[in-house]
Amino acid sequence: MSMPNPFLPAGSLMAERQRRNRAQFKLAVYVVLTAHAMLVLGLLIAGCKSDDPALSPPPAASSIRPPDSGGLRLPAEAGGPRSIPPADRGGLIYVVKSGDTVAHIAKAHGTTAQALRTANSLKNDRLVVGMRLRMPPMPG
Repeated sequence: MSMPNPFLPAGSLMAERQRRNRAQFKLAVYVVLTAHAMLVLGLLIAGCKSDDPALSPPPAASSIRPPDSGGLRLPAEAGGPRSIPPADRGGLIYVVKSGDTVAHIAKAHGTTAQALRTANSLKNDRLVVGMRLRMPPMPG
């Protein structure tokens, strides 16, 4: 297809028109492919965003927060107002940071990983940055 037509002279208007049409067609194909690629990229980005406010990153001041009184509504944060469950017997609420593990958090707060999982109803050790964990109550 890239060979010129032998019956048309090299400088004819017909050959020039065919070359221009071919260039316009290639441009149209590139534009359509680029538009589709951008659409797919936009859908991927939109699909990766979480709708769960518990998984959204915290407003970040410090990683350890004092306990809240039962049922207290916080002022509107990112994603609107939401309540934080009350901490048991003066426990702390810990906000998970990048690189944290259940065992590391438990050891740093003088408890066991199993007690931490039980206090937060965790089925496994998977943590998400920004997740709020209640520290288990002190025995006694």
